[in-house]
Amino acid sequence: MRNRFELPLASSLAYVDLIFIRHGGVQHANSILQNAVDFGVGHREAFVGYVKGFSRCGKTETTKRFIEQLTGVVLTKEPIQLAEGKGRRVLYVEVVSGGTVLGLCQAVLRFFSDLRAVDINGNVNRRLREQDATRRLVEILALNDIDLAVLDEFQNTFRHDAGKFRAAAASMLITLQNGGACPVVVTGTNALDELFAYEDALDQRKDGLAFLEPFALVTEADKKRTRTFVRQFVTELPFEDVHDLFGEDDALRASYFAFRGRPGILTQLCGEAAKAAFKRAGAVRPKSLTVDDFADGFDFFLKHDRKMLGINPFRAKKLPPFPLAVDKPAGFTASGKTGNGLVRTLVDG
Repeated sequence: MRNRFELPLASSLAYVDLIFIRHGGVQHANSILQNAVDFGVGHREAFVGYVKGFSRCGKTETTKRFIEQLTGVVLTKEPIQLAEGKGRRVLYVEVVSGGTVLGLCQAVLRFFSDLRAVDINGNVNRRLREQDATRRLVEILALNDIDLAVLDEFQNTFRHDAGKFRAAAASMLITLQNGGACPVVVTGTNALDELFAYEDALDQRKDGLAFLEPFALVTEADKKRTRTFVRQFVTELPFEDVHDLFGEDDALRASYFAFRGRPGILTQLCGEAAKAAFKRAGAVRPKSLTVDDFADGFDFFLKHDRKMLGINPFRAKKLPPFPLAVDKPAGFTASGKTGNGLVRTLVDG
C-alpha cells in the first residue's frame, strides 16, 4: 500500500474525504443500526430506530458506512440502492427534497418493478393510494427478503407542508412497524421531533434514537471532546506536519470558529487546505499543511459565509464573540421531546 504521505493531490483529497472518526454520537448511531440487524423483527412488530441530527454532522455518512461494512458493497449516490452481500440484503432509500410518502412508496415499488404499482413501461398506477402503496411496500420488503431498510432524510416527506403530510409520514412508519417485514432505520433532521410530538404512538414505540449534533466549546468537558475529535482527525491527514488546530486553546477556538463543530465542515476545510498546500509547493509534493494553507482554504470555502463575519480565524489576531454551541430546542431530551422556544447559545467574549 502506498505511503499516505506520498499521495498526489487527487488521491490526497480522496484520502481526506474518507477520514471518519467514530466518536460517541457515531457509536450510538451504529449501535441502533446493529440492533436493527440483530433484533430486527419481534413477535408482533418490526424494529424502527432513528438517527437524527444537524446538517454536516454525519447522519448519512454513518448510515452508509454501516451498510458498506455489513454487506461489503460500496454505495453510490443513487437515491435507491439494494446492497447485497455477506448474506445480507439492505435497502437504502434517500428521500428527495419535496418528496411525499406516496412518491417514496411509488419510487421503491418501481425500483422492484412491482406490477401492482407500475406497468411494464414503468408508468405509475395512478389509482394506487397512499395507504395501499405503503401496505404494498411492506409486502415487497418481505417478498424480497430485505434484512434492513434505511430511509434517509425522511423529514423531506413532510417538511414542505404541515398537517396532512406529517400525518402521512407518521402513518407510514407505524404501518412499516406493524407490518413486520423487516427492521427500519430512519434518519433525518431535528424535524423528526415534529412526528414524535404529532403522533404519540410513534414516539412511544421507537426502538432507539441517536442524536448527532455539532461539537461545542461551552464547558471543559465540551472542550475535551472537541479537542479529542480534532486531534484524531488531524492525525489521519496525509501530511507529515499539520498546523496546530487543537493543542492550545487559541488554536482550538480558531479551528472551531471555522468548522463550528460540524465534522463535515472540518473535512471540507482540510480538503481546501490540502489544495492550497499543493498549489504552494508547485512540482514538489508538500509535506505539511501550514497556517497559510488553512487560511487560503478558508478564504476559498468559507470567506463569504455570513456566520464568519468577514473574518478569517487563521489570519485574525483576535476573534470576535461567536457561538460556542448551536441553538437546540429548549427541553431537549434523548427521547426527542422538546419544549417551546430555543436555548440561547453561549458566546465567546
